[in-house]
Amino acid sequence: MPKRILRVSTATQGVYVVQLQEEVDAAPYAALSYCWGGDQPHKTTKARLQVSNPILRWDHLPKSIQDAVKVTVDLGILYLWVDSLCIAQDDEKELALQIAEMPRIYTQAIMAVMASRATRANEGFLGDIDLNQEAELRARLPFQCPGGLLGSAFLRCQEKSHDPEPIDYRAWCFQEYYLSQRMLTFGSLQNRWVCPSTYLMSSSINIGRFTNGWK
Repeated sequence: MPKRILRVSTATQGVYVVQLQEEVDAAPYAALSYCWGGDQPHKTTKARLQVSNPILRWDHLPKSIQDAVKVTVDLGILYLWVDSLCIAQDDEKELALQIAEMPRIYTQAIMAVMASRATRANEGFLGDIDLNQEAELRARLPFQCPGGLLGSAFLRCQEKSHDPEPIDYRAWCFQEYYLSQRMLTFGSLQNRWVCPSTYLMSSSINIGRFTNGWK
């Protein structure tokens, strides 16, 4: 397990509980891969660590981190690792040690949540995907969310589905992609699950838009 981890729990009136805590042995966790887009105003520092296991204010978290919390909770995972919150950013010694641990952190994560479409942390990645007219509609799949909400997934053949995303231009994220055993990527044209049993196809199926799901 990493040195620190975020414990995340179910929302109350749209607000999720996010608590920074010290290492929890052998607990499955997800890891976020995203573009910072500049220095983060809300990050962990040595001063903030003086509070034991602090609960982070939901409205202070960047949108991409909020979205990653939602995905993690909805998948039934209790813990999430985010670099800006799980590493003291003003502690040079800790930064050096934790950067050296990055291969282990991402390799041992149960999955990586890839915020592929967001150019910066405050953008988020759970918005609707534009179903443009150039994509060939293959099928519409209705589904039911926990709690009874109904939604639809649109399967389309999208020629540009493998075009570079904002995350593809970041060297750190490139490393995280290849270190992770499983990935759920949220892109501009499709969402994709990647694991050791998946393979590349000449034409990909696009999971276009979720309604009443992750938004």
